[in-house]
Amino acid sequence: MTAEELAAADVETAIVVLDRGIRSKNGGQACWAYIAVCPSKYEAFLDVIKSGQPKIYRDYGVVLRYGTGETVPAEIREEMKREYGFDDNFIAKLEQEVRAEQAQFIKLKENRRIDAIVALLKKKQ
Repeated sequence: MTAEELAAADVETAIVVLDRGIRSKNGGQACWAYIAVCPSKYEAFLDVIKSGQPKIYRDYGVVLRYGTGETVPAEIREEMKREYGFDDNFIAKLEQEVRAEQAQFIKLKENRRIDAIVALLKKKQ
């Protein structure tokens, strides 16, 4: 997408992300936050996460819910699912779909190759 398209998307949508980490304040306590990240800032947000640098969530979007502890309370997970369609298993499901599509593509390609060989053999007869 172009920068203009991403900026336009910022007005109408957001990418809801669950981030977990350790707070630098309060003695290194585990924490979590659901953030509605602006599409135009999503790539930069991922770069900060990968780098391990401290994050200031409001630089990337809006904090929807946050808390401390290792796990997100069930009622908040349900709220995020109900209100925003958040799926804790989205990446795993997406990877599974991609693998299935790849397998189907490879099978189709192999079948076409076999059909071409058979057609060539029939033509030689």
